[in-house]
Amino acid sequence: MRNNISIERIRADMTREELAEKLGYRGTSSVRRIEAGEQPLTDVQLVTLAGIFGCTIDYLLRISDYRNPFVLTVVEKQRRGHP
Repeated sequence: MRNNISIERIRADMTREELAEKLGYRGTSSVRRIEAGEQPLTDVQLVTLAGIFGCTIDYLLRISDYRNPFVLTVVEKQRRGHP
């Protein structure tokens, strides 16, 4: 399952080596597999990545197109007829 992790890593101007270090990996092969959707992520890794990149888990997993949780809140309020 493809995800937005590589997009966010590049947006953050971070190398695969740097992301591997933040996730506790010794090398980049796990990060490459995670970015390709070939290696599943644990709940802890998803929360960590969302925190690193400042986005929602739903966005990382391509469940939502909204990167920022605030944008999602505003859009949802508009859909429900709230100002």
